[in-house]
Amino acid sequence: MKDAVSFETAIAQLPESAQTAATLLHEKAIAAGLMPYISKSGKKTNFYKIEYKRAKPEEALFVLRTDNQKWYVRMKLYHLAGYAGLLNGLSGPAFDDLVSSRPCKAGCDTPVEFAVDGKGYRLCRHGIRVNDVGVSDIPALWKLLEEESAHRT
Repeated sequence: MKDAVSFETAIAQLPESAQTAATLLHEKAIAAGLMPYISKSGKKTNFYKIEYKRAKPEEALFVLRTDNQKWYVRMKLYHLAGYAGLLNGLSGPAFDDLVSSRPCKAGCDTPVEFAVDGKGYRLCRHGIRVNDVGVSDIPALWKLLEEESAHRT
């Protein structure tokens, strides 16, 4: 049986400001009823993956990954077109990270397409991510996740 990994262990190697932001996001997820599933990610020492899943239907809403001194949030925002205006709440670096996530390849049948301020984006629905989220980004990021969850019910 695998040893359980605590949230504190998974974020221990992050700088203090990143630990604060990750903890805030983690607490919001727990308060909303999401279940965290924490595991080692790969063979490297300080790489962790924390999937936050809803109970019904059981599916991951977002994944927090730590990688030594860095961390990122990968979100499954399948319905982003319906609430893309909320992206304006993110800081410049977080917004830039999100809209420059993995682009969708030609022929993909499930892209996430949306527009912000008249500019169109087409991203892979499995690769929407924000690196090194700051504490100030958590409220806007959480609002995106709440909207996505509401669209999935």
